[in-house]
Amino acid sequence: MMAIDRPGLNYKTLSWGARSLYAFNNSTFGFSSSGLSGEEDVRDAGVTLFGSGTLNEEVNLKYYAGVYDGIQMSGMDDERFAGRVQINIYDAEGGYHNSSTYLGKKKTVGVGASVDMQNSVAADTLGEAIDYMFFSADAFAEFPAGEASVTLEGGVHVLDFDNAIRAAATPVDLSAVQGTGFYAEGGVLVKEQWQPWAEFEQWSSDADDGAGSYKLFRIGLNYYIRGQNANLKAAFESFQSDVALTSSEDTINSFVIGAFLTY
Repeated sequence: MMAIDRPGLNYKTLSWGARSLYAFNNSTFGFSSSGLSGEEDVRDAGVTLFGSGTLNEEVNLKYYAGVYDGIQMSGMDDERFAGRVQINIYDAEGGYHNSSTYLGKKKTVGVGASVDMQNSVAADTLGEAIDYMFFSADAFAEFPAGEASVTLEGGVHVLDFDNAIRAAATPVDLSAVQGTGFYAEGGVLVKEQWQPWAEFEQWSSDADDGAGSYKLFRIGLNYYIRGQNANLKAAFESFQSDVALTSSEDTINSFVIGAFLTY
């Protein structure tokens, strides 16, 4: 990950509990959490059809489609369905996973869209089923700029839970969880080792009082000792909630220094 981790709103999918994270994704933003979880955190039992290929000399296709067990908190047993399609111009982003930076090794422009949905993920306070739908569209580019390499990425997410209030010991107003958000990040690799970067994201919930809405800004610097196999990273984050987190504070600032090694 170029920016240390994914944007905090990328955890709005059902696998991650449909929540937002901050403090470099080490903390859950309380107003934003659905409280939904499966039998195993993050993972989901199911099957995925994955494929990739070349449409012509400069256009590449990659797709995913799958059916999964999903979240079973409503007493019903509906399957979860997800799919994604991605087009890359120039170089392909091969393999199952994409990287958020290729360290100047690719020249590519990619666009993608995905949908993730399941009916009856939970029950509301009247005993009615709550349906889930998450839609995402994103774009990615990496290209040379003189002796440097530029990486750009952005995406838009839409999450829907029917504006329901989920039944629980303490009922959860899912209008503060669902909504629309976007993120944008970019970095410049200089001399194959130094990479300053910045990221901004914003989530606007559907709650009338703005609960669950926030803005987040990160800025950092990466130093690559041996590419993705050995590197150092330092970064600062400022997280601002639309609703005060305490009686007097609505902003949390974080700083992190880290090292990544694989062998």
